[in-house]
Amino acid sequence: MAALYGSPAAFSNPPDPASLTNPANPAGHDSTYQVALLLPLGAPALKQAAQALQMGFSAAAGREPTISAGIRVYPTTGQAQDILDSYQEAVRDGVEMVVGPLTRNGVSALAASQMVTVPTLALNASAIEDIDPPSNLYLFGMNTADEARYVAQLAAESARPHAVIVTDRSELSKRLKAAFADEWIRPDNITSAEEFELGSQDKLVQLYHHTSEQDNVVFLALNGFSSRAVRLFIHPAIPVYATSLVFTGSSDPTYFQELDAVQFTEMPWLLQLEPADIQHYRQPDMPTDANLQRFYALGIDAFQLTLRMLHKHIPENIAFAGATGHIRYEPPNQFNRRQIPAVFRQGRVIPYH
Repeated sequence: MAALYGSPAAFSNPPDPASLTNPANPAGHDSTYQVALLLPLGAPALKQAAQALQMGFSAAAGREPTISAGIRVYPTTGQAQDILDSYQEAVRDGVEMVVGPLTRNGVSALAASQMVTVPTLALNASAIEDIDPPSNLYLFGMNTADEARYVAQLAAESARPHAVIVTDRSELSKRLKAAFADEWIRPDNITSAEEFELGSQDKLVQLYHHTSEQDNVVFLALNGFSSRAVRLFIHPAIPVYATSLVFTGSSDPTYFQELDAVQFTEMPWLLQLEPADIQHYRQPDMPTDANLQRFYALGIDAFQLTLRMLHKHIPENIAFAGATGHIRYEPPNQFNRRQIPAVFRQGRVIPYH
């Protein structure tokens, strides 16, 4: 699961895949859509995330009064060839739409194949940025690089021209750095950015002086654990920004206090600010871990998108407030999420904007 979002955590009461098959047909509605849900339920490292997403998808499907979807679950190992084989099997079975795969490598393999013959909602970005995806392959997921771009827009509102991007050596940190910098740097050369890569304790001490200029903002291209350690070494007068990786769902007030004044974005579901019409998807047996809740919420919105696509909505006309944020179509093939800005303040998380 770490390759998808955050750290692994316990998952109790995983859903039975059979419970997702053929929900009851609502009264007065005679259409049954065949939908394949392609998830890495056979991959030990990804199973918990896949189960959480499946559970959210099931919760949304079970409460939809206007459509009966014949949902078929196709477990995969997460390996590219197994994903392609399962996709072909689903198409042979006559499904009208595929939801998945969940991993970046799986999305890349599917996008590079010639197999996408039905509308397909992939649940991640492609790991190959310059690939030309098929016209009926749509991307939707928890892309932290998209979050970094939005955070750069929020940081620009500070009217400070220089960004210090704090990184480590992970691939995720590199992607976040690149996404933030691409959005931050303007063609008119008014803004500038530099990277500060974490290293020894001595280098952390240097960070305080390095970030103290009044023209600076700081972007933490880091996970929550590293952000917490670094925050103490950043000048308190300088605006600090991060992605949702900084929000672990911890109820420890010390954690919040150590991240005081750090601004980030988070999905409405984690902030308990989701629209009223999806609040009833909260169930007693849903995951309690913050990272798994994100996948649960992603499953809810994946089903909402599936409904709209099956109802023959033109993608350009699809826009709604969901559990994971405000969702809208962006050509040529992506559904973007806009999360809620929030800030750690005096031991609390306070939404703003």
